[in-house]
Amino acid sequence: MKRKRILSIMSCMMLLLFNPFCSAQAESNYSRLRANVPDSFVYETTTVYGNHISIDAPIILPEVSEISVLRVKWNINKNGSAGSWLGLPEKETDKKDEATTGKKKSSREYAFSFPLAEEQAPGSEVSLDEAVRAVLDILSEKKPDVDFEYYCGYAESGMYMVPNDITVDYDEISAFMASHQPIPGCEKGRYCIRFRQALEGVPVFFQDYFCISNSDDPSDPYPRIMASYTDSDNYKCYMETVHIDSTAAEDVSLLSYTDIENQIRKYIDLGLIQQIDKLELGYMLFYEEDVFASSPRSEIIMLAIPTWRVSGYFSFGAYEGYGPDVLPERTEWGAMAENKVKDYDGNDCMRFDAITGKSFFSYDNPAPRVYHLQEMLKHE
Repeated sequence: MKRKRILSIMSCMMLLLFNPFCSAQAESNYSRLRANVPDSFVYETTTVYGNHISIDAPIILPEVSEISVLRVKWNINKNGSAGSWLGLPEKETDKKDEATTGKKKSSREYAFSFPLAEEQAPGSEVSLDEAVRAVLDILSEKKPDVDFEYYCGYAESGMYMVPNDITVDYDEISAFMASHQPIPGCEKGRYCIRFRQALEGVPVFFQDYFCISNSDDPSDPYPRIMASYTDSDNYKCYMETVHIDSTAAEDVSLLSYTDIENQIRKYIDLGLIQQIDKLELGYMLFYEEDVFASSPRSEIIMLAIPTWRVSGYFSFGAYEGYGPDVLPERTEWGAMAENKVKDYDGNDCMRFDAITGKSFFSYDNPAPRVYHLQEMLKHE
């Protein structure tokens, strides 16, 4: 009976949440919106499930005077692909092959792992900051027309063969390292570094946000820029970048921050958002027209849409109507390690269209990867 009551409350609130146009107020443009956004998102509440949530998360805004909707295309290489490798990625593959000699590869008992290090990557003579600068120099030389910005990074130890049953628990991996040695020849650690591309000073969010519901679905479009760095002789970097084709809507009107904040608060009240680490405004890429997994990237046109990104924890237990998820207990080290990796992977909780206020769930089916711009602009 209690679950039915909760689901009834959620159903009523969802009707309001999925109709952002009914009471939304536009701020006219980004300059005006920015003047009315506080430094942090602060909220304290008791959810429909009775659990107490207190949030104080920073709000990050682009250092620009206006935000437009842009048409963008992939940067295509001479071989027809959008992806580029820099460095020597084959070295790591060779070491893995050597390490598996004499082991039961087919049993799937072990996994290759680079456990997190404290601050300094073992065997590297540079710091994380120095590694970031070195990779930025490489990227700027190879792609001088692309605006790269550092997002996050962390240090890893050398490569270990770790039993599969502990590869997802950072505290157990740390204990395993204390009594084992790295794979011979792979004792050196590395820095894992994530960069983002910016368009006219506005960062483009990364991560495969929406789920794939069938084999013909295209993947989410976004620039991928990732690097691992030990020193100038041991690094690799992969990147897929885009360029601006034209401006679809200049200095576009955005929904007021108050409306966005109220929506987020409702999702917290419902128990769907359990934790917020930060709230950020940037670009999310959508397809301008229907595309398929087999569509040539050289022919694809995308739209860069101003989007609010909530980084934190989304409760799928509450989403299914069962109640808030029980978060695992971690040591201080385990929690720090997990947060670093989550940040690197994106750690998306929810996203909101900054023009209309529409919420995007990662499990939306069908996924709204196509953006109907003219329809949305009617609501300015």
